[in-house]
Amino acid sequence: MRYFQWNEDLMTGVALLDEQHRTLLAMGENLRQAFLHGVESDQAVQLLESLSHYSDFHFATEEAWLEANAAPYLHKQHRLHQDILQKMGDKILAIRKHQLPATAGIAVYIVEGIRRHILEEDREAIHWSRREFRVLAE
Repeated sequence: MRYFQWNEDLMTGVALLDEQHRTLLAMGENLRQAFLHGVESDQAVQLLESLSHYSDFHFATEEAWLEANAAPYLHKQHRLHQDILQKMGDKILAIRKHQLPATAGIAVYIVEGIRRHILEEDREAIHWSRREFRVLAE
């Protein structure tokens, strides 16, 4: 059973960001499945680092979109993005040091944070930007 899957509730309406959100959730589901079936610490760290790097890339893309739209949410989003990346980094470090096991619960914790961020803050910022300014060509 897939826990993290794309659905219309997660759509922001910005094609590039929605595609990156799909990728994030697919990576998260792959992470969850790998952790569920048991992975060695090194592989767990590698999977988490891959998700962290892609998340960082996506957050930069999203922040550039918000900046182009002069959204007042930019600084709030940046802080939220940094918080997500910090939490991922903390989990990576703890697994690397064998202070935390690579369990499906860890994957769910991380990816659920990303999913909630898409559902709440991302959509709020994008809807505000579209309402207050203009719809940029995607």
